Amino acid sequence: MPLGGALRRPGALRARSPRRSRQGVSTVLVATVLALAGAAVVLGLIFTGVLKVPGAAPSHGPFDVVFTESGLPKGTSWSVALHGVPESSSTSKITFAEDDGTYPFSTSAPGYGGTPASGSVTVNGAAVNVPVKFAAV
Repeated sequence: MPLGGALRRPGALRARSPRRSRQGVSTVLVATVLALAGAAVVLGLIFTGVLKVPGAAPSHGPFDVVFTESGLPKGTSWSVALHGVPESSSTSKITFAEDDGTYPFSTSAPGYGGTPASGSVTVNGAAVNVPVKFAAV
C-alpha cells in the first residue's frame, strides 16, 4: 500500500507527507478504512490545496532557482531536470520555483557537454542562480 502500511481496522487512518508542486500547491493522499455492512473497505482521498499545520513554522518560498547557460549558440535548445522535473528552453535561462530544501539536478544540450552536468542545489530562504557552461563535444 503506498501509504506506508496496511490499514486493517475501521477508523484506521494513514496520510502520506504533503508534496508541493512547482506551482506551490500541496497534494496530500489520505486513506481510511470504513466498515460497510460488516466488510472493511479502504477509501483513498486526495486533497489538493494549501495545507496549514497549527504550530508549524511559516512556509519559506517558493524561491526562484535559475539555471543560466553560457557557451551555446543563440537559439540552441537545452534542458534541466530538477528533482526529476524536466524543463527546456532556447533562451539563456530556465527557472523553477522551489521551497527551502536540497534538490538534485542534471543539465543537457544535444552535441554539448555542460559543466556542471549534474549536482544538487540548496534553496535556503532566497533565490539561487546556477551557472551552466556548455562546450561542444
